[in-house]
Amino acid sequence: MQTTTISGFKPFTVYVTGEFIAIYFCLSIRKLDHPHIAKFYGAALLRERDTVRMILVMEKCKGNLSSHISEHPESVPGKSRNPADIKNVCRWAGEITSALSYIHRQRVVHRDLKLENILV
Repeated sequence: MQTTTISGFKPFTVYVTGEFIAIYFCLSIRKLDHPHIAKFYGAALLRERDTVRMILVMEKCKGNLSSHISEHPESVPGKSRNPADIKNVCRWAGEITSALSYIHRQRVVHRDLKLENILV
C-alpha cells in the first residue's frame, strides 16, 4: 500500500540577512511528527559569496504525485473505472487532508502545495 506524504521542503537559496528565517524554518518543521509528512532529519547552511544555501535532509520517498499520474494515466479517477484506483485516490485525499490539518494546528502554513510536493 502506498501512502502519500507532504513535502515541498526543497533546497533553496536564502540571502545572508535571511539566515534567521532559515533557522526558524528548520525549528518549525523539526517539530512536525505525522505519518503523512516526510520526516525532517536536519539541515546545513552553505555560505556562497553573498548568499547562504540551505540543504535539507529528509526522509526518502519513491516519487511524487505528479510523476505517479504521468506514469499511470490510466489510474486517474476520471479515466479509470477500476474501484481500486478510485479507492486509492480517496485514501490519498484523506491522508493529504489529515497532514494539512495537522500542520495548520501546529501553526505552520505550507505555501507551496502542488503535485510535485506530494510524495508517494
